[in-house]
Amino acid sequence: ADELVALGCDEFFDGDGAAVVEWADLVAEALPDDRVRVDIAITGAASRQLTFSPTGPKAEHLIDAAMVET
Repeated sequence: ADELVALGCDEFFDGDGAAVVEWADLVAEALPDDRVRVDIAITGAASRQLTFSPTGPKAEHLIDAAMVET
């Protein structure tokens, strides 16, 4: 987590785009409280199931907006 902070992760998280952190559970304390958690489950040799979970109001709004567009 300290290395992620030293890299300037605040700039990534506060920007206009999306920041993806692989193995985020290893740096959880450096992540913003309001974020979208993505869990990936292997469902077959060439298939995956993605589950999106909001952890705050901004993330919930993003997920709701994405669901309207699909």
